[in-house]
Amino acid sequence: MATELIALALRGATSLTVAEALAVLLQTWNKAYYQYHRFDNAHFESLQELLSKHQATLTRYRDQLIDDLDPKEETAIADLFHAFEELLGPVGAAKALHLLAPKLFPLWDRAVAEASMFSFAGAAPMRSATGNSSWSPSVSAMT
Repeated sequence: MATELIALALRGATSLTVAEALAVLLQTWNKAYYQYHRFDNAHFESLQELLSKHQATLTRYRDQLIDDLDPKEETAIADLFHAFEELLGPVGAAKALHLLAPKLFPLWDRAVAEASMFSFAGAAPMRSATGNSSWSPSVSAMT
């Protein structure tokens, strides 16, 4: 239902903007984060700016299958995640990106990541064998 709301907003088939739909979903799905961070007009405006700034990239990734991802995209994906993480925290970034590009950004938690040979170093998932301390999605590791 959540991805459908975002899809409706993207198509203009609802009175909600993408930012409004995402804001509603984040306040529900990421409730723990917002216990300690205000979701006020300034935060909403920052969310709108973030979506606007990355609109072309998000549009390109909207229907991108994770299995078909070019390894050359790793840096762009990591940069995108970090931009969202700065505003929404790591969990909010993961959930928002899943809603905006569900075929590329799987919705997973720590247990799923660890079962998939990923670990959480810092804030975001990475393959534990890499030894890298920042989020670095390994395409070969994800497929």
